[in-house]
Amino acid sequence: VTLSARGGLIAYLHAPVELLQNRLRSRTGGRPSLSVKAVWEEVPELLAQREPLYRSLAGLVMDATRPLETQVAALVLAVENSHR
Repeated sequence: VTLSARGGLIAYLHAPVELLQNRLRSRTGGRPSLSVKAVWEEVPELLAQREPLYRSLAGLVMDATRPLETQVAALVLAVENSHR
């Protein structure tokens, strides 16, 4: 919140549950489980809890399923518009 209050832009890179689970199945990156479930099994519940907060703070919600070039272009435009 303080970043946004200081003129910063908070971007939320949204990815569907299935995409996040597939990524975590193939590589957990050493992430510890927050429960007795496998890391990838926790995703639906954690995202359901956290996504409302992420969206409420974000000045820009980006779609992680879109090409990187599209995401970068959206971010650049959002930053330019926020400084006008």
